[in-house]
Amino acid sequence: MSANPEVVAHPEPAARQRILDTAYELFARRGIRAVGIDEVIERAGVAKATLYRHFPSKDDLVVAFLELREQRWTLAWVQAEARRRGTTPEEQLLAIFELFDEWFHRDDFEACSFVNVLLEMGPAHPAGRASIVHLENIRSVVSRLAEEAGLRDPESFARSWHILMKGSIVSAAEGDADAARRAQAIARLLIDEYRPATDTIAPLPSGEMIEAFRSSADFKIHELSGARVRATLTLNAAHHQPFGVVHGGIYALAVEGVASAGACAAVVDRGQYAVGTSNTTDFLRPVTEAEVEVVAEPIFQGRTQQLWSVEIRRLEDSKLVAKGQLRLQNLPLPEA
Repeated sequence: MSANPEVVAHPEPAARQRILDTAYELFARRGIRAVGIDEVIERAGVAKATLYRHFPSKDDLVVAFLELREQRWTLAWVQAEARRRGTTPEEQLLAIFELFDEWFHRDDFEACSFVNVLLEMGPAHPAGRASIVHLENIRSVVSRLAEEAGLRDPESFARSWHILMKGSIVSAAEGDADAARRAQAIARLLIDEYRPATDTIAPLPSGEMIEAFRSSADFKIHELSGARVRATLTLNAAHHQPFGVVHGGIYALAVEGVASAGACAAVVDRGQYAVGTSNTTDFLRPVTEAEVEVVAEPIFQGRTQQLWSVEIRRLEDSKLVAKGQLRLQNLPLPEA
């Protein structure tokens, strides 16, 4: 009786994938040397001859596992999900650590297979050499995002960023489940470091009191447009109220100043500027000393009015310290 060739051919790819899926789970969880070929065969439910027909040696199986890991972890998860979550290249870079934060808190967190295999097998082993290539490919993902973000020297940036990624994974493996949040705070500073030299923007001159505040808080604007403003402040004892924490008025000043800068940028081409008419600022977390990031974005921008939302977060851990809304009136620029 003749066999249908289509039916006979089908099990081979299925068997190969079953072997690879089984090896993926075992190698990712336990490493390479701790997993024998016989265990893979038993768990995959295949004959030894079937495994060796698809993978002539254990090294070939490990290399195939690493290729699958890149497809599933680097490309389908880190790259694709970061791009989905962020609306700008900078947000997509920072989203990597949001993904890591979720990963680090999962019960099935297994650390980085590329680093694990490289350390276990060494750089001269075929699997070690393959791991080095896959780690380079992760840096390429970061480098492309850095280039899209307009950062200086994307390759150098990617190497520094990758150190934060790998370091946070090792810290999480040690038991620090919040390592990704700490790494993200440092990552924000790294982005600032690699911005073009002209990217720190001087605010418009203001009154004596405002200038004293800007000086004491080392106020810097890093991003300024009619769609987004990002600034940093250093808060310390100079900004305390009598009970030893930062005065709420400091946050209200930051909300007004940063949102006003963005609102003015939004209407300057129309021969207008924006002046605040209502400032509502909520103080959410007491702070004694901290570096904070202030981000303002518009909620509404109309012909005569604007409404901006502002968040103030501690750079160390990205925790929200204060938030506010500023309503502004658009007015004609005064005659020169």
